[in-house]
Amino acid sequence: MSIARILRRLGLVALAVGLLATPYWAPRVLRQISWFEVDRVSISGVVHLDPYDVLVTSGISADQNIWSDLEIWEAALVSHPGIAGAEIERHLPETLHVRIQEKLPVAYVEIGTLKLATGSGELLPIDPSTTPVDLPIVRAGSWETTLLLLRETERLTRLDPGLLARVSEITTGPDGVLLLRLTDPRTEVLLPTGADLYRLRQLQIVLADLDQEAVDAVAARHTVDLRFADQIVVRTLSSV
Repeated sequence: MSIARILRRLGLVALAVGLLATPYWAPRVLRQISWFEVDRVSISGVVHLDPYDVLVTSGISADQNIWSDLEIWEAALVSHPGIAGAEIERHLPETLHVRIQEKLPVAYVEIGTLKLATGSGELLPIDPSTTPVDLPIVRAGSWETTLLLLRETERLTRLDPGLLARVSEITTGPDGVLLLRLTDPRTEVLLPTGADLYRLRQLQIVLADLDQEAVDAVAARHTVDLRFADQIVVRTLSSV
């Protein structure tokens, strides 16, 4: 960068700082200065969404001024069905930083095709064919039951993400408990809703033992049943 450009940038920053000492009318003056036109936009917080889609949704373009009303752009962002929150910062003289908080999916649901859903049942505009997400599929006979399973899936994900990483499908089992089918097709788990972290840790210990059995070539199908207080019942169903 040339000395002249550096001095111009410093002068612009000094001008902006000086005008902001009178904040009521300063932004209106600064918006008229072409040197403050948006030249660069940085975006953070993107996990599943396309950064370009985020930029288009914001309405920010190169012919606008960084002293435009940030709340208008932020409001446009949170209107996106996949964005929970947005904050935009100015970095003088010509850069905007967009920080977003995505609505995070907890599972797939089957509605004609597989859709990603949040714990509250919101369907997200994420195409699994272009943005693969490793999450379990929630299957239920009604949308009401699906919502219950999604809420419980979100809760379990917060408590024990390592366990949920092993789950391929969540549905209802006997007595309305959760039936977790693991990525290892030889094991399924019956888990009451509301299971606490202590109970999940006990489950992980049992699953580790079953993993060791598989390493030792004892290949069998198991149901791990946590429906009974203070105990875990492991039933061997059949040999594979």
